[in-house]
Amino acid sequence: MPPKKPAAPEPEPEPEPEQQQEGPSMAWMHLSSNSVAEMREATDPAALLAKVAASFELEGYELDARKSVTLDLYTNSISCGLNAGFSDEKLSAFFSICKVLHDDTIANDLSLDQSYELFREKMVIHSRNKEGECVRLFEPSDIKTITEHVVSGYLRHHRLYKHCFKGEQEEDKYTANQLVCTAWPVPPLAEAQEEVAPEAAAEPEAEPQAEEAEAKEEAEGQGGEEGAEEEADPVKAAIAAAVSGQVEALSAELHAKWDAQMKLLRDRITVMEAK
Repeated sequence: MPPKKPAAPEPEPEPEPEQQQEGPSMAWMHLSSNSVAEMREATDPAALLAKVAASFELEGYELDARKSVTLDLYTNSISCGLNAGFSDEKLSAFFSICKVLHDDTIANDLSLDQSYELFREKMVIHSRNKEGECVRLFEPSDIKTITEHVVSGYLRHHRLYKHCFKGEQEEDKYTANQLVCTAWPVPPLAEAQEEVAPEAAAEPEAEPQAEEAEAKEEAEGQGGEEGAEEEADPVKAAIAAAVSGQVEALSAELHAKWDAQMKLLRDRITVMEAK
C-alpha cells in the first residue's frame, strides 16, 4: 500500500482587523476597539490612569507638568464617556473630538471663540445625517453630556491650558545623594612585605618566653634567700617588733593630745559665743 500523505496543517485564523475610521466620523481615529476594551477593564481610577499613560506614551508624568495635564485631560474625557454609558464607537469619537480640540488649540494658538467654533463643527458632523459630510452618531442626550463636559472643563480653563503648553516652563532639577560602599584602596607593591614561614615566626616568640622564665626563677631564688636570712636572724625580728610597738604607742599619744587640744578649743569657742 502506498504511504499515506501527511495531512495539511490547518491555516491559522487571521487576526481581526482593527476598525477603521469611516467617512467624516472621528471614531477609531485615536482609540481603537481594543484600546476601548482595555479602558473598560480598568477597575479603578488608578488603573485607568496607568492604561491611558501607556497608550499615549505619557510615562513619567509625575515629573513633567505638560504630560501630567495631558493625561488628566485624556483620563477625564474617557471617564466621562464611560460614566455616560457610551458605546465603543461613541466613546472613541468623543475622545478624538476632545484630543483634536486640544491639539489644534495649542498648535494653532486658537482663541477661546475659535476653539469653541472648532468644537461646534466637530459635534455637528457627528449629530446629523449628510452623506459624505456628516454621520449621526450622537443623540441629543449625548450632545448635552459632551457639551457640558467640554464647556465646563476644557473651554472654561482655556487660558490655563494655553499658558501651560505655550508658555516657557521652569526647569525642575532634582538632586539625590547616593551612598555606595567601596573597598579600601590596595596599597602599592612597593610597600609589600615578604611572607614569613610559620616556624620562623614562632622562633622569636620563644626567646622572650625563655627570658621571662629565667627572670622568674631568679626572683624566686632571691625571695627564698631573703626569707631564709630573716628566719636565721632573730635579733632583727626582735628589733623590728620593738620599733613597731614604740611607733604605735607614740601614735596613740599624739592622737590623745590632739583630741585634748580640739576639746579645749571647742570649749573656748562655746564660751565666746555665750558672751
